[in-house]
Amino acid sequence: MTHSARAFNSVASRLPLGSMLLAICLILPQLTTAKDAATLPVRPGPAHTSISATSTLITPDREAAAKRIIEKTKAFRGWFLTHDQHRLELQVPAHQAEALLDFAQTQGHQVDRSFSTLDNSQQWLQAKSSLEAKEGLLEDYMAILSKAETESIFAVERAINELRAEIEAAKGRLRKVEHDIAYARINVYFRFPDRPEPARDAASSFDWVNRLNLADLLEDFRHVKD
Repeated sequence: MTHSARAFNSVASRLPLGSMLLAICLILPQLTTAKDAATLPVRPGPAHTSISATSTLITPDREAAAKRIIEKTKAFRGWFLTHDQHRLELQVPAHQAEALLDFAQTQGHQVDRSFSTLDNSQQWLQAKSSLEAKEGLLEDYMAILSKAETESIFAVERAINELRAEIEAAKGRLRKVEHDIAYARINVYFRFPDRPEPARDAASSFDWVNRLNLADLLEDFRHVKD
Protein backbone atom coordinates (compact mmCIF):
# COMPACT_ATOMS: atom_id res chain seq x y z
CA MET A 1 0.00 0.00 0.00
CA THR A 2 1.37 3.41 -0.93
CA HIS A 3 1.77 6.30 1.48
CA SER A 4 -1.12 8.14 -0.27
CA ALA A 5 -3.41 5.14 0.12
CA ARG A 6 -2.59 4.77 3.82
CA ALA A 7 -3.25 8.46 4.38
CA PHE A 8 -6.56 8.21 2.56
CA ASN A 9 -7.72 5.24 4.68
CA SER A 10 -6.80 7.07 7.85
CA VAL A 11 -8.77 10.17 6.88
CA ALA A 12 -11.72 8.34 5.32
CA SER A 13 -12.38 6.35 8.50
CA ARG A 14 -13.22 9.60 10.32
CA LEU A 15 -15.38 11.23 7.57
CA PRO A 16 -19.15 11.07 7.03
CA LEU A 17 -20.22 9.32 3.79
CA GLY A 18 -20.69 12.50 1.72
CA SER A 19 -17.30 13.91 2.64
CA MET A 20 -15.67 10.55 2.12
CA LEU A 21 -17.02 10.36 -1.44
CA LEU A 22 -15.60 13.78 -2.22
CA ALA A 23 -12.25 12.70 -0.81
CA ILE A 24 -12.30 9.63 -3.06
CA CYS A 25 -12.89 11.85 -6.11
CA LEU A 26 -9.82 13.88 -5.21
CA ILE A 27 -7.47 11.03 -4.32
CA LEU A 28 -8.39 8.31 -6.83
CA PRO A 29 -6.79 10.07 -9.85
CA GLN A 30 -3.49 10.39 -7.95
CA LEU A 31 -3.51 6.72 -6.95
CA THR A 32 -4.35 5.60 -10.47
CA THR A 33 -1.65 7.77 -12.07
CA ALA A 34 0.98 6.49 -9.65
CA LYS A 35 0.00 2.89 -10.35
CA ASP A 36 0.04 3.55 -14.09
CA ALA A 37 3.57 5.00 -14.02
CA ALA A 38 4.90 2.20 -11.81
CA THR A 39 3.63 -0.70 -13.92
CA LEU A 40 4.24 0.66 -17.45
CA PRO A 41 6.16 -2.05 -19.38
CA VAL A 42 8.73 -1.35 -22.05
CA ARG A 43 8.59 -3.74 -25.01
CA PRO A 44 10.11 -2.13 -28.10
CA GLY A 45 9.68 -3.98 -31.38
CA PRO A 46 8.96 -3.70 -35.10
CA ALA A 47 5.18 -3.90 -34.47
CA HIS A 48 5.33 -0.35 -33.11
CA THR A 49 7.70 1.20 -35.66
CA SER A 50 6.75 4.11 -37.93
CA ILE A 51 8.26 4.60 -41.40
CA SER A 52 9.19 7.73 -43.34
CA ALA A 53 10.85 7.79 -46.75
CA THR A 54 11.79 10.14 -49.60
CA SER A 55 12.56 9.84 -53.30
CA THR A 56 13.91 12.56 -55.59
CA LEU A 57 13.20 12.15 -59.30
CA ILE A 58 14.37 14.00 -62.39
CA THR A 59 11.59 13.90 -64.97
CA PRO A 60 10.54 16.16 -67.87
CA ASP A 61 6.83 15.57 -67.14
CA ARG A 62 6.19 15.92 -63.45
CA GLU A 63 2.39 15.93 -63.76
CA ALA A 64 2.31 12.62 -65.62
CA ALA A 65 4.74 11.03 -63.16
CA ALA A 66 2.78 12.32 -60.16
CA LYS A 67 -0.49 11.03 -61.61
CA ARG A 68 0.90 7.53 -62.06
CA ILE A 69 2.40 7.50 -58.56
CA ILE A 70 -0.92 8.61 -57.04
CA GLU A 71 -2.76 5.87 -58.93
CA LYS A 72 -0.32 3.27 -57.60
CA THR A 73 -0.71 4.70 -54.07
CA LYS A 74 -4.49 4.28 -54.28
CA ALA A 75 -4.02 0.73 -55.56
CA PHE A 76 -2.01 0.10 -52.36
CA ARG A 77 -4.96 1.54 -50.33
CA GLY A 78 -3.14 4.76 -49.59
CA TRP A 79 -3.74 8.42 -50.47
CA PHE A 80 -1.91 11.68 -51.15
CA LEU A 81 -1.70 14.51 -48.61
CA THR A 82 0.05 17.18 -50.70
CA HIS A 83 0.41 17.55 -54.46
CA ASP A 84 2.17 20.50 -56.08
CA GLN A 85 4.67 20.96 -58.89
CA HIS A 86 7.66 20.24 -56.64
CA ARG A 87 6.48 17.63 -54.13
CA LEU A 88 4.09 14.73 -53.67
CA GLU A 89 3.36 13.70 -50.06
CA LEU A 90 1.76 10.28 -49.64
CA GLN A 91 0.61 7.87 -46.98
CA VAL A 92 0.46 4.16 -47.67
CA PRO A 93 0.16 1.01 -45.49
CA ALA A 94 3.55 0.45 -43.90
CA HIS A 95 4.12 -2.92 -45.56
CA GLN A 96 3.70 -1.27 -49.01
CA ALA A 97 6.23 1.52 -48.45
CA GLU A 98 9.19 -0.07 -50.24
CA ALA A 99 7.00 -1.28 -53.11
CA LEU A 100 5.74 2.25 -53.69
CA LEU A 101 9.30 3.63 -53.60
CA ASP A 102 10.34 1.02 -56.15
CA PHE A 103 7.47 2.06 -58.43
CA ALA A 104 8.28 5.78 -58.04
CA GLN A 105 11.83 5.04 -59.15
CA THR A 106 10.50 3.90 -62.54
CA GLN A 107 8.83 7.27 -63.18
CA GLY A 108 12.05 9.20 -63.77
CA HIS A 109 15.74 9.22 -62.99
CA GLN A 110 16.07 8.76 -59.24
CA VAL A 111 18.93 10.83 -57.81
CA ASP A 112 18.22 10.36 -54.10
CA ARG A 113 16.31 7.94 -51.88
CA SER A 114 15.98 7.57 -48.10
CA PHE A 115 14.17 5.15 -45.82
CA SER A 116 14.03 5.55 -42.03
CA THR A 117 12.19 3.97 -39.12
CA LEU A 118 11.30 5.28 -35.66
CA ASP A 119 10.49 3.11 -32.65
CA ASN A 120 7.15 4.30 -31.20
CA SER A 121 6.82 1.50 -28.63
CA GLN A 122 7.13 3.82 -25.63
CA GLN A 123 4.64 6.35 -27.01
CA TRP A 124 2.15 3.59 -27.83
CA LEU A 125 2.46 1.94 -24.42
CA GLN A 126 2.09 5.24 -22.61
CA ALA A 127 -0.98 6.24 -24.60
CA LYS A 128 -2.63 2.83 -24.17
CA SER A 129 -1.81 2.57 -20.46
CA SER A 130 -3.06 6.10 -19.81
CA LEU A 131 -6.36 5.38 -21.58
CA GLU A 132 -6.92 2.13 -19.70
CA ALA A 133 -6.17 3.81 -16.38
CA LYS A 134 -8.66 6.61 -17.06
CA GLU A 135 -11.35 4.16 -18.18
CA GLY A 136 -10.84 2.19 -14.97
CA LEU A 137 -11.09 5.39 -12.97
CA LEU A 138 -14.36 6.24 -14.71
CA GLU A 139 -15.83 2.93 -13.56
CA ASP A 140 -14.82 3.81 -10.00
CA TYR A 141 -16.47 7.22 -10.32
CA MET A 142 -19.69 5.68 -11.61
CA ALA A 143 -19.76 3.35 -8.60
CA ILE A 144 -19.22 6.34 -6.31
CA LEU A 145 -22.03 8.24 -8.01
CA SER A 146 -24.50 5.46 -7.34
CA LYS A 147 -23.83 5.85 -3.60
CA ALA A 148 -23.39 9.60 -3.43
CA GLU A 149 -25.58 11.77 -1.21
CA THR A 150 -27.33 14.83 -2.60
CA GLU A 151 -24.67 17.21 -1.35
CA SER A 152 -21.88 15.41 -3.21
CA ILE A 153 -23.64 14.35 -6.44
CA PHE A 154 -22.73 17.59 -8.24
CA ALA A 155 -19.03 17.27 -7.41
CA VAL A 156 -18.92 13.62 -8.51
CA GLU A 157 -20.77 14.38 -11.78
CA ARG A 158 -18.36 17.22 -12.52
CA ALA A 159 -15.41 14.90 -11.94
CA ILE A 160 -16.99 12.32 -14.26
CA ASN A 161 -17.52 14.90 -17.04
CA GLU A 162 -13.93 16.10 -16.78
CA LEU A 163 -12.68 12.51 -16.85
CA ARG A 164 -14.75 11.69 -19.93
CA ALA A 165 -13.15 14.63 -21.74
CA GLU A 166 -9.71 13.33 -20.73
CA ILE A 167 -10.64 9.86 -22.01
CA GLU A 168 -11.61 11.26 -25.43
CA ALA A 169 -8.30 13.13 -25.61
CA ALA A 170 -6.43 9.96 -24.60
CA LYS A 171 -8.25 8.00 -27.31
CA GLY A 172 -7.19 10.64 -29.84
CA ARG A 173 -3.53 10.36 -28.80
CA LEU A 174 -3.64 6.58 -29.05
CA ARG A 175 -5.29 6.72 -32.50
CA LYS A 176 -2.61 9.15 -33.68
CA VAL A 177 0.24 6.88 -32.57
CA GLU A 178 -1.43 3.80 -34.08
CA HIS A 179 -2.03 5.66 -37.35
CA ASP A 180 1.62 6.70 -37.56
CA ILE A 181 2.63 3.07 -37.04
CA ALA A 182 0.15 1.65 -39.56
CA TYR A 183 0.86 4.09 -42.41
CA ALA A 184 4.22 5.12 -43.84
CA ARG A 185 4.74 8.73 -44.90
CA ILE A 186 6.50 9.14 -48.25
CA ASN A 187 7.64 12.34 -49.96
CA VAL A 188 8.48 12.32 -53.67
CA TYR A 189 10.35 15.40 -54.92
CA PHE A 190 10.45 16.36 -58.61
CA ARG A 191 13.18 18.13 -60.57
CA PHE A 192 13.39 19.10 -64.23
CA PRO A 193 16.32 17.78 -66.28
CA ASP A 194 19.19 20.26 -66.51
CA ARG A 195 19.05 22.41 -69.63
CA PRO A 196 21.94 21.87 -72.08
CA GLU A 197 24.47 24.67 -72.32
CA PRO A 198 24.28 26.78 -75.50
CA ALA A 199 26.76 25.88 -78.24
CA ARG A 200 30.00 27.84 -77.96
CA ASP A 201 30.19 28.47 -81.77
CA ALA A 202 26.89 30.39 -81.54
CA ALA A 203 25.45 28.28 -84.37
CA SER A 204 21.70 28.47 -84.72
CA SER A 205 19.37 25.47 -84.82
CA PHE A 206 17.90 27.10 -87.98
CA ASP A 207 20.05 26.32 -91.02
CA TRP A 208 18.95 29.40 -92.98
CA VAL A 209 20.26 31.66 -90.21
CA ASN A 210 23.65 29.97 -90.38
CA ARG A 211 23.83 30.67 -94.16
CA LEU A 212 23.40 34.41 -93.73
CA ASN A 213 26.41 36.64 -94.30
CA LEU A 214 26.27 39.14 -91.46
CA ALA A 215 28.62 41.61 -93.16
CA ASP A 216 26.51 41.72 -96.34
CA LEU A 217 23.36 42.09 -94.21
CA LEU A 218 24.76 45.11 -92.38
CA GLU A 219 25.89 46.71 -95.66
CA ASP A 220 22.44 46.30 -97.18
CA PHE A 221 20.92 47.83 -94.04
CA ARG A 222 23.15 50.93 -94.36
CA HIS A 223 22.13 51.43 -97.99
CA VAL A 224 18.46 51.22 -97.07
CA LYS A 225 18.97 53.74 -94.30
CA ASP A 226 20.78 56.22 -96.58
